[in-house]
Amino acid sequence: LVLRRASDFEPSGSVIAAVTLAAIACLSFAAGQYPYFRIPGAPLGAQLAGLGLIVLSCGLFLVAGHQIRQVVNLRRLTWLFLIAGGYICLAHVVPGLAFAAGWSGAATIGSMFWIWFVALSCSHALFNLELTTKTRLALLCLTAAAVYRGFFLAGSWASGWLPPLVALITILLFRVPRTVFGFGFVALPTGLYIWDSFYRLIMANEQYSWMSRWEAWQILLQVFEKNPLIGLGPSNYHAYTTLYPILGWYVSFNSHNNYIDLLMQTGIVGLLAFFWLVVEVLRILLRLARSKASGSFPRAYAIGAIGGLMGALAAGMLGDWILPFYYNVGVTGFRSSLLFWVFLGGGFALKRISVRETAGHELHE
Repeated sequence: LVLRRASDFEPSGSVIAAVTLAAIACLSFAAGQYPYFRIPGAPLGAQLAGLGLIVLSCGLFLVAGHQIRQVVNLRRLTWLFLIAGGYICLAHVVPGLAFAAGWSGAATIGSMFWIWFVALSCSHALFNLELTTKTRLALLCLTAAAVYRGFFLAGSWASGWLPPLVALITILLFRVPRTVFGFGFVALPTGLYIWDSFYRLIMANEQYSWMSRWEAWQILLQVFEKNPLIGLGPSNYHAYTTLYPILGWYVSFNSHNNYIDLLMQTGIVGLLAFFWLVVEVLRILLRLARSKASGSFPRAYAIGAIGGLMGALAAGMLGDWILPFYYNVGVTGFRSSLLFWVFLGGGFALKRISVRETAGHELHE
């Protein structure tokens, strides 16, 4: 893209942030060859895979943002996802289609799949006025089915229902903000009343998980001190954890947190580059969502992408769903995480299309 289409490469804040994150990952990979501890880091193949997961993710954002040149292309991509995702969702909810639930594979329908399916189906149902009433109702039913599946059929998997719920609430704030705030105000006393029971219900399945994560984070801070600026390199910290006992055991472990993973692998600079990219993309999406010049599809897409982004950021606290860690979600997790990067790239593409159309209109006048 840079060498062959230099004139098309837009040096905006989000593009520079994505390139910076990929470059820092490469720098961290080089620095990761230094022997920080008395034992070697991860095998070279694991390091290259970890590096590839970061670089390819940034690359997907850039490619989607530059290669999607017309709204119709993004519309087709979105509907392809919603149709395929709707079938997968129904296969998990409707008993008669249960036999087809395994066709997609667990890695394909990770947390990012459910976040973006809920976000895009809900936003187009509520804001895409180009659609017929029947289509919008069908999308709302699919949104409800995905939320039902997360709460009642996979309630023990927090990454499957909490981030999609964050995405849903974010989108509803654009549609019925007073209702959402009013419901929250009314529900707060009830939530405080039942909090103890709810906490015990959740912790019945997650207590050991959260306890081990807290212990892991405290240990990882000691490992992190070896190179806080650019990290220990992709995948490496997993090997170094065997030097520190966790709950009395000398074993390899990972953080189960995207931000700590990124901090350990690419340091403070890499984590800041990621959040720089998030802020830049969020600014673009908010501008598109508020623009009265945007058509129904672009505005609905932008609002859905904001919901998807908020849900994804919540998912990053629960696991390595945005940038898969080689020794946890793994390379196969890229099948799901790529949705985050492609659909955010679609938001950047909408911004470029909007700027081009505005410039063309002014030139015509």
